[in-house]
Amino acid sequence: MDAKELGQQPAHPDRRLIQDRDDSYSLESEGGLTKRELFAAMAMQGRIQRGGFADHAELAERAVADADALIAALDQQP
Repeated sequence: MDAKELGQQPAHPDRRLIQDRDDSYSLESEGGLTKRELFAAMAMQGRIQRGGFADHAELAERAVADADALIAALDQQP
């Protein structure tokens, strides 16, 4: 899985047990924030707390860049 796919995975998916037509069961995940969205929100919280940003667009862009950097670093882990 590459970094882009990793970032699009749900961070906290809603898991449901689904009964299939052949009476077997499978676990289905859907919804929730993506990992990229969660990481960006967390980065944004930290940047807001430290202060120094008057431009909200720049703050958001940097938070997303932080999230992308974290996802890329995680993708490099064995």
